[in-house]
Amino acid sequence: MQQALKKVSNGYEYAEEYVYRRAGNVNRPLEKTKPQPQPRLQPQKQYKKVEVKYVVHPANRLKRQSMILNCLTIGLCFILLIGVVSSYAKISSLNLENIAIEENIDELEAEVEQKELELSIKCNVQTITSVASEELEMGFPSASQVEKIQFVDRSVTGGEEAGQNRGWFSEFMDDLVGLLR
Repeated sequence: MQQALKKVSNGYEYAEEYVYRRAGNVNRPLEKTKPQPQPRLQPQKQYKKVEVKYVVHPANRLKRQSMILNCLTIGLCFILLIGVVSSYAKISSLNLENIAIEENIDELEAEVEQKELELSIKCNVQTITSVASEELEMGFPSASQVEKIQFVDRSVTGGEEAGQNRGWFSEFMDDLVGLLR
């Protein structure tokens, strides 16, 4: 047995030793045998090619078509569900933007009310007179400092003034012609 292991480790094949020992050649030394060359195959005869048609049974064809239809239906439902979920996500993001904008509007309205209150306090007649007399050292005018201006309504007076009221374009054209002469 040890001799067989040595031979196996040295490159001999174990199967050869086993065959010789079974045949009764225990004492005969093992020889390395060269593998026999394989005989060349003779060219085979050319057979006619047979056309094979794969025919599916009509029941199996219906099963396949129904499976494909079911897969397409499930795929379409999945795509529709994805569309619904994405549209709800878009709606919720727009609602969050609206809430933020409404909060901003409320803050701005409160600020406007605050500014209006400050303005109404500062535009009071008593406040204006106290600021004018104290800070600007102003007083009420005397009778000699007051001038009266009287406005005349052109449409009521009529006459020449009504005839000269031709409009701004005609006045502009007259001024332009006067400049060019």
